[in-house]
Amino acid sequence: MQEHNFSEYFDYYISKIKEDSITEALEKGRQGVVELTANLTEDQWKFAYDEGKWNVGQLLYHMLDTERIMCCRALSFARGQKSELPGYDHDVFAEGVDIVFSTKNLFLKEYDCMRKGTMLMFQGFSSDQLQKVAHFNGLHIEVGDMARLIAGHEQHHLEILRTRYL
Repeated sequence: MQEHNFSEYFDYYISKIKEDSITEALEKGRQGVVELTANLTEDQWKFAYDEGKWNVGQLLYHMLDTERIMCCRALSFARGQKSELPGYDHDVFAEGVDIVFSTKNLFLKEYDCMRKGTMLMFQGFSSDQLQKVAHFNGLHIEVGDMARLIAGHEQHHLEILRTRYL
């Protein structure tokens, strides 16, 4: 991998992905999320392991929201966006998840559609587009590495779900 100008924050997530193929990494993550989520009870969906921590539903929707945002950023820069995009406050987004409406079943449907779209979008980028640099929130990363970032971010949160929530 080439040297990149991205923070240790990105490097942490990207380093979690060992697969050569990003499609393989995203599919492996999809299987893990579906297997973990499909068996959750209603009580588990609402469970937070400590006061002030997100509940399981909020955490899973955080993963989904982050993927959506990263895909929008990747698309923007792959297609020629020049100006920097702003960051987003993941805590505000997570607090905005209403688990009465944002149910486990809805999450699974949304997640499946999003992940299929993510894989197809990155497959549709040329090698030149994958090498374009995205600029957001004061950070810089190649578009192609954003797919690894999505997969690594998901892997990170699956580990947290398994160790702290379930």
